Amino acid sequence: MACGDPRIFQKKLEMPALNTAVVVLVDASGSMFSQAGTNLRCCDIANASAFALHHTLYGLSGVKVATAEFSG
Repeated sequence: MACGDPRIFQKKLEMPALNTAVVVLVDASGSMFSQAGTNLRCCDIANASAFALHHTLYGLSGVKVATAEFSG
């Protein structure tokens, strides 16, 4: 009120909105190239899972998605 602006006490309305960012991080280190009990390697399963998750999240409005991998 020292500035003489009476608007400082006006109630602000908050509108909830979907606004999310997601980063999918895939492990591409050497340990991921071992067999996963079948003829698939762990890295193949991780890549397919990351792709499916990225594709699903990309389709949602208000969600930004990025996928990255790290290696050892």
